[in-house]
Amino acid sequence: MKREPVTERELSKVKNQLQADFIRALNSNSGLASKLSYYQTVVGDWRYIEDQLDVIERITPQDIMKAANKYLVEDNRTVAELVKKGKE
Repeated sequence: MKREPVTERELSKVKNQLQADFIRALNSNSGLASKLSYYQTVVGDWRYIEDQLDVIERITPQDIMKAANKYLVEDNRTVAELVKKGKE
């Protein structure tokens, strides 16, 4: 993602999943309330909910690459090591 952009096919698949998840979340009162309160708190305007599907649709492979280069850096890295417990 940092060196080569994701393919249009990969991006389309992810966009479809994000849009479907967003729409499914609005199918219940609690889901709608959660989204509205999230946008009011994080974005500062609950009306942003109206733009979310378009925002997802406008994401480009270059946007993904730019975000990957900004956030997927060594300073932000967390390394975990899974060690199998020995017999006691």
